[in-house]
Amino acid sequence: MKKYLFIILLTSLANIILGQNSIENKDVLKVEVLKPAVSEWKAVKYELFEVGMILPDRISILVNQFLSKRSPNLLPLEGLNPFDPDDISVEATFFPPGYPENEVSTIYGFFYKDYETIETPLTYHYWKEIETTFPWRVRFSPDKPGEWSVGITVVTRDETVKSETYRFICADSGGKGFLEVNKNNNRYLEYADTKEDFFAIGMNVAFPGYPAGCFGSDSKKMDEHRKYISALGETKANFCRLVLGPKTYNFEWEELGNYDAPFTLSNKTSPKIEKVGRLALAWEFDKSMNTIEKSELNTIICFEIHFPFMYFNPYYPDDPYRWINNPYKAIPGVTEVADFFTNPEAIKIYQYKLRYFFARWGYSPYFTGFEFLSEMEFTGGKIIDGKKYYPYHESEEFRAILTEWYAGMTRYLRDELHVKQLLSSSYSFIPHENDRSNSYFDFVSMHRYGKLQAINSTHRKNEINKYLSRWDKPFIFGETGMPDEAARINKCMDNSFSNDIWAMAMMGGFGTGLYWWWSYVIDQNYHWLFNPLADFFEAVDMENNNFTVRHGGKDYETDPRIEYLALTDSAGKAAIGWVHNYQVYWNNLYNQYEYCIDENNLKDLFTESQVPEITAGGVLFLEGLKPGSKYSMKWFNTRNGKWKKQFCKTNSNASGTLRIRVPKLGNNTEVQSPPTEYGFIIELIK
Repeated sequence: MKKYLFIILLTSLANIILGQNSIENKDVLKVEVLKPAVSEWKAVKYELFEVGMILPDRISILVNQFLSKRSPNLLPLEGLNPFDPDDISVEATFFPPGYPENEVSTIYGFFYKDYETIETPLTYHYWKEIETTFPWRVRFSPDKPGEWSVGITVVTRDETVKSETYRFICADSGGKGFLEVNKNNNRYLEYADTKEDFFAIGMNVAFPGYPAGCFGSDSKKMDEHRKYISALGETKANFCRLVLGPKTYNFEWEELGNYDAPFTLSNKTSPKIEKVGRLALAWEFDKSMNTIEKSELNTIICFEIHFPFMYFNPYYPDDPYRWINNPYKAIPGVTEVADFFTNPEAIKIYQYKLRYFFARWGYSPYFTGFEFLSEMEFTGGKIIDGKKYYPYHESEEFRAILTEWYAGMTRYLRDELHVKQLLSSSYSFIPHENDRSNSYFDFVSMHRYGKLQAINSTHRKNEINKYLSRWDKPFIFGETGMPDEAARINKCMDNSFSNDIWAMAMMGGFGTGLYWWWSYVIDQNYHWLFNPLADFFEAVDMENNNFTVRHGGKDYETDPRIEYLALTDSAGKAAIGWVHNYQVYWNNLYNQYEYCIDENNLKDLFTESQVPEITAGGVLFLEGLKPGSKYSMKWFNTRNGKWKKQFCKTNSNASGTLRIRVPKLGNNTEVQSPPTEYGFIIELIK
């Protein structure tokens, strides 16, 4: 009897030493549901199901030891880095209904901190860390209704800890799933679950602004950014694009591989306040993703802006976020930008960064596309003898290095992380003829700014033709609009914005071009022009037509003042298009907007121009339709979203060419009587 009492006493003493008691065992893995409802093991198909975890004390102490180190003399392996899977990896295995017929999903967990925003006496607001009950999280969106089960495994350098298996019920929903490349027409997208066709209508709402004197965004500017996202979501737009970077939401810069390294907003005029970790920026991006989901905007997220991989920033020469300060230079052997793309250690550490990103946000079906880099051909840019030098344009070796890096990273995301997002990167120009990177991407993205009168009917049309002739896959103009200083004209008129979204919707991409100048567009209420465009495409039969044959130019035969862009079905069953008074071009509209232009000191943007005239109507000849067939034709007012009351019928000739009589086109963008532009739909009459 004394022997058993001694064992009980020894066990009790051990529990006291380890901080355990009968109420809460701190030496086990604690798991709790956080969303959609706390403590309720219930989920909804394609909606966030978030699980929180408290790791055993002995592991948490080592994690906190890493996070609290401030001395550069501490050994690299002191403590456990929660952002390094070689130190600690949290993994959730989800077993779906019908297992084992249906495959399991392995979802990685991530380390999390909570914050609140605080006001300061400086030019910016900041963050304060607050207590987090569950510092480890797993995020998942179930794709099937029914009973699921999940188990959590924690693997450290020294041990493996497993949770019990938890069961939960997933309710069905109206969720359509992630977007994927259309199986029947690989130039477009469709929802994975419903196979419903999708046409992207939207623009960039790329990033928050910066407070005065700062080289980064604060909490107030991030709130403003979310208001822009919400404003776009209030329209019938369904798409947007965000660009991350160390100035905004990107969580790695001050210290390689530490996503909670302390930082301050660089402010030249005020004393710095107490530093906060970069996980505050990830916390802000949680809120931004929540805004995107509530706004039902399918989103491309561009992970890296190019300046941190350049030796100079042409816009902000003193920008600290350049290659000279890039944390990957801390890796032995990484000195030049090209080394980042080839060094095995740099590649591994960057893959861990991607793993954290997708663990935290990859669950969302509204996270549609992932771009590695913005305007990738600028990487490695430097000044040599006073001239700008970009190795992408000059070095076949550098282009091959980029291609190999993209090949490896796309394999990692698909084969190791099993991401569901469409993958790409973006170009500022047409890719070099020897560039093979796009072969590894799901869609192709190019940026094209311009202020020329023929920017759409000639230049962009020709460029997209070159793209699609090389890569038979979905394409989008990821950034468009007036270039740099000329963008100021958006303060006074919507001509550039309206022309761009309509013209580029008719060029064969999987959506309209994504206009860049979101603050101008939304502040001036131009974003409501997405509504007529969405109404137009609601009437287009994308499911039964393969709109891949591209047309465009001007009506040279009867009236060259009429420009058009159109798409015909590959079988000749239908066509869609846009006609526009070619004279109604921003540089010709000074007289209509003279007061605003003068008030905003924009007259310097204008050159010699002509006053637009009303066209009497013209004739277009559209090829590629069925020979000797009858078609119906509908005209759509792109401004008020109404169809002309009288629909007409017309016949194609023996070669399949359709003669289209264009309505009268107006010359005043404000009055719009008659309209300066129309959309049209042509359909075969059976």
